[in-house]
Amino acid sequence: MDRHAPAWLVLGGRSHSPAAVAARRSGHSSLDGGRGCARGASSPNGDFWATYYSQYAWGGSGRYREGDYILSPGQEGPRTPEIGHTISLGAEEFVRFRDDYYNYGRVFDQVHELGGITGFAHQAMTFHGYRGMTLNVLRGKLDFLEVMQFCPKEGPLALQHYYHFLDLGYRLTALGGSDFPWCGRGPRFGLEEGCSQIGDARFYTYTGDSLSFDRWLQGVKAGRTFVTSGPMLEFTVNDRLPGETLEVESGTVVRISARAYGQASQIPLRQLEIVGHSKTLKKVSAGEPGQSEELLSIEMELPVQRGIWVAARTDAAHTQVAHTTPVYVRVNGASFHNPATADRYLELCRSYLKELEEDLAHPGERNDNQAVRHKQNLERQISETRTALKHLASRLGRE
Repeated sequence: MDRHAPAWLVLGGRSHSPAAVAARRSGHSSLDGGRGCARGASSPNGDFWATYYSQYAWGGSGRYREGDYILSPGQEGPRTPEIGHTISLGAEEFVRFRDDYYNYGRVFDQVHELGGITGFAHQAMTFHGYRGMTLNVLRGKLDFLEVMQFCPKEGPLALQHYYHFLDLGYRLTALGGSDFPWCGRGPRFGLEEGCSQIGDARFYTYTGDSLSFDRWLQGVKAGRTFVTSGPMLEFTVNDRLPGETLEVESGTVVRISARAYGQASQIPLRQLEIVGHSKTLKKVSAGEPGQSEELLSIEMELPVQRGIWVAARTDAAHTQVAHTTPVYVRVNGASFHNPATADRYLELCRSYLKELEEDLAHPGERNDNQAVRHKQNLERQISETRTALKHLASRLGRE
């Protein structure tokens, strides 16, 4: 794995404990395979009522560095049972509007002004995160989705909502996080024993020749990432890295290159796939000639007549998977959306908005079900999202 050292910086997971405490508790053993690491080590979370696991400082003052290891604060919040849990990374300040708590877009706008990035946690599978994604992806507020994690039963790699919005033509960076100490391998994944470990779900970011927090954040903003619970991945399309856009003319043949790296006794690779518009374009397995449990590779050419997003995925032993952020191929400047799924995914967005309206009409009785107190604001967001959906349908020729 040393060949990755000059270029890739790993974020080893999210921990709900202050950065200095996380540094003492976690050590560096789980990340020794990479040259450096940046962790969202302190992720204060909270709810409508309060904030928990407070961080002692933000921005540069809240980062801890020891050699090539960097621990940096982020936040998990807002968090609600009706529209999901969110994550913000890299902002210079903590952002919270208690009296406007369900206005996620306001938080995301402020985080962006403070230099950070925003997304949804838990693969948007739990706490109705897919509703919140619909409200905010379609209104242009979101940067990433945490697709790698052991919290939801669909994990560690749950791609349902990721592929939904990619297929509609939205750029979304793939991130991963441990959510220590709450999530980990165990019985729900068919394993007798399991525990929460910082780094069991992580993402790597291409930073170039130098290692710094600023270079890492620039790389994440650019989407130059892959997520993993074990294997390593390299992936390019015409030498473009994950997160980059490739502009071509109709009929162009693009060159796709992917490599997966494992270790026979600990991370034995099984297969490597090239995925485009949610479907497998090519797959190789460890038993094929020239392939092995330690190295899988694909070199292929793909003629493109219209836009497409393309990514790489690899599977190793049980619960060991990895997936890249796509390269976005645009033909003659047009969208990379998937016309085969557009109608279904547009209708799915509409159904998620109706779900939320049903919740507002029939609110839950738990203390954390506070959406009805913000009904007017949420109805405004729903209306704005419906307008955005109409514009999207028009752009995609699906009116």
